[in-house]
Amino acid sequence: MPQLKGQVGTNLEVTLNSVLVGCCWSLSKAAVGADLWLVAMTAYVGDGCPFCFTLLDETGKTIDTLQAVSRSNVCNAKWILPDKIKGHLWFVVEAPSVGLKGRSDVLEVVEQAKIGPVEALDAQGGALSKVGIGQKVRWKAAMRGVPAGTQAKWILLCRHGPADPQTMATRMVEVQQSQAVMDWEARVDLDQANTAHQTELDKSSETYQDTTFEASFRCLGVTATSQRVPVSHSPLRGEDAEAKREIS
Repeated sequence: MPQLKGQVGTNLEVTLNSVLVGCCWSLSKAAVGADLWLVAMTAYVGDGCPFCFTLLDETGKTIDTLQAVSRSNVCNAKWILPDKIKGHLWFVVEAPSVGLKGRSDVLEVVEQAKIGPVEALDAQGGALSKVGIGQKVRWKAAMRGVPAGTQAKWILLCRHGPADPQTMATRMVEVQQSQAVMDWEARVDLDQANTAHQTELDKSSETYQDTTFEASFRCLGVTATSQRVPVSHSPLRGEDAEAKREIS
């Protein structure tokens, strides 16, 4: 930090030179279709300062340019890796108004990698159309062209009708034999018995929706998501039949 000296009771005018602390990609490796962030970290740069990112291939040819502004001494620009891009990429970031310019690290493009589809399978390897609470479920994502040992993030969501999905679990898994696999025992945190039946929802013109699971795998900047799989349930008999549901 700079040392400043002044006299008590007088205004002290100070000019600080802007600094580019560093610039980098959000990932070191990515596949076609990846969501990427180009990041520039600074010091003594005001909010709203314009930055220009110039993306180049390994021969130095410009492949794209992006514009962004700084916030809290960070400037981010989002970019989706297009088709037919190969090899290694890097970028130059500039903020002429404050005299900053720098070069990023290198991004490796993993060629011909394809993420997905994602399947929900039972113990015998068959596709699941419904999932029972307590059932063992194998979530599997194809990872064609992805090197063995590459990390993938598994995220499981549970949807209760029209409400926003709830994240049930997240894990990191390794890609092996061109696939990523996560075994999980189905559960829900919401008491399904308290879910209203359609006859009750008709009073407010609402529509009953099954609770569902869906899983996604994110690898090399690309996310693949499964189809929604309903939770298996059956209605109760008797006077509570209109107001409760029971997980089978």
